[in-house]
Formats: sequence, C-alpha cells, structure tokens
Amino acid sequence: MENLKVKTGIEGLDNFIEGGFPKGRVYLVAGETGTGKTTFALQYLYYGVSYGDNGIYVTIDEKPERVVEDALTLGWDLEKLIDENRLLMVELSPYFSDIKKVDSVQIVDNLKG
Repeated sequence: MENLKVKTGIEGLDNFIEGGFPKGRVYLVAGETGTGKTTFALQYLYYGVSYGDNGIYVTIDEKPERVVEDALTLGWDLEKLIDENRLLMVELSPYFSDIKKVDSVQIVDNLKG
C-alpha cells in the first residue's frame, strides 16, 4: 500500500515530518494560548484549499469573523474561500456557554445537518 502524505504548506514542517501528514488520519493541535495553534491550522487549511481541497475550521472560543480578519493580516483571504464554498467556518461557542452541560451528541448532529 502506498504511503500517501498530505503537505502542510508550512515551511520546514513537511521535511521534518517526512513529506507531510499521513493521509486519512485526524490530528489534534493543542497547546497554551499564544503558541500558534490558530495560525498553524489556518495556514494548513489555506494551503490545502489553494491546492484544490475543501476545508472546515471549527472554533469554540473565537468568532469566525475575527478569525477571518486576523488571517487577512497574514495575507490569507479566507472570505474569498468562504464565498467560493471551499472553506466553511463553524462556530461552536454557544454549545460551550455552560461547560457543565455540553451535549456532544447534539453538536455532532448539528455538524452533520
């Protein structure tokens, strides 16, 4: 079986991880505030969409409009990709307003829907 890789578009990272992420897997980007998680995710999505893939960005603590504004300062026009239906921004913050009552089944159902 061929070992397919998905390039990240992040300078130096693809070489470090031997050509990209193995295709067909799910990855979690985690870290403290200010460590670059959002920048990493947006750069990866922007690169992928620029090369023909579609993407979804899910946020639980930032408004999508703010993410789009911040990305534009880095030269990434996410609004254009959203308008072209190539990038979807999903805000889940309403589900986390009361962290004691998070209904994961409802979140998944709404994402499917």
